[in-house]
Amino acid sequence: MFSQVRTTKRLKVSTDQGQEIFDSGVPVYGITGWFDLFSARSVIGLFRASRNPFSRLTIGPWPHGDMQLSPGHPIRRSDYDWFAEILQFLDEHMTGNASSSLPTKLIHYWTLVEEKWKAADCWPPPSSHHVDYHFSVERALDPEPPTDDSAADVFSVTVSQPLKAPTRWTQDWRAYCQIMSSDFAVLRYDTAVLTEDLEISGHPLVTLFVESTLPDCQFLVALLDVDEQGVRCITEGLFRALHRKAAEEPARAPYADPLPAHTFLREDMSPLEPGTANEVVFDLLPVSYLVLAGHRIRIAFRALDASQFEILAGPTPAWRLLRDRTHQSRVSIPVMPRGHEEQQGGSSRLVVMNDGLAVDQNWRCPL
Repeated sequence: MFSQVRTTKRLKVSTDQGQEIFDSGVPVYGITGWFDLFSARSVIGLFRASRNPFSRLTIGPWPHGDMQLSPGHPIRRSDYDWFAEILQFLDEHMTGNASSSLPTKLIHYWTLVEEKWKAADCWPPPSSHHVDYHFSVERALDPEPPTDDSAADVFSVTVSQPLKAPTRWTQDWRAYCQIMSSDFAVLRYDTAVLTEDLEISGHPLVTLFVESTLPDCQFLVALLDVDEQGVRCITEGLFRALHRKAAEEPARAPYADPLPAHTFLREDMSPLEPGTANEVVFDLLPVSYLVLAGHRIRIAFRALDASQFEILAGPTPAWRLLRDRTHQSRVSIPVMPRGHEEQQGGSSRLVVMNDGLAVDQNWRCPL
């Protein structure tokens, strides 16, 4: 998904790694943060691939370090004790002291803005479900499907040098977490003002129907939280259209990903057909985030930053983003129902927590 990030070497991904992890029977403990570049998605995949009932997953409000981040708030040092947590897990499984009983929950994750730990038996959380917000007239995000026979928005892809919008790729966390006055978008769509809080927990999905002047292009997309103070980034994603072909066999994608699976293999390249409607589906980075009542949700297409990403050689493409009844371009947001009863209490797996652990109802679901 993020193969266009600048790197000093090429990495080869084996499509049988997930099966190898599954076959090993070794329990895995994945600890990551929502801001740890793109590792949350990878660690979730690793956890899913293990399928061991004693495997664990913890996702906190961290980048790759001991900072605790929260959009719109100053950075502070986290007091989470990673070393104690890891040592406890290793003691359980390497010294023969592992408990014969399963812990109450397999996954613990932090919901941003709400600033609360929660727990679930699988990821995405069992009660999370996707709600479609369609790109609509007057740059609106509409939960109702379009009824027009023909509708589109036209814009040209631009390359910024450098991009003024802070992204996680710069790792300037102070800028990334501050309330921005602009979304730096070349195209955007907004929901109506929310009348109640909306929790997003899972992987937002983007479905585009595009006509492009070129057979390949890159999409840099941000999901934003907007109010009268400004803009905060919920999550973001980058995708190259050439890799849009879905893996027909899940095993051909790393870790048997349950999301739109793309192999990123040369043999599966699928160039866009200029002048025709091309479907492109990809996910944004996973997140758990509470959008407050009185705010709006925005999907923003941003210019590419040549200082952060490898830009495709040649001219930049122009797009027609189709949004009619036949071509329903949209963002599918993983929504958690609010008002469901939560259980309060501690956890045998989280050894250092300041606050009581707020967990969801005791759902069980297959991994």
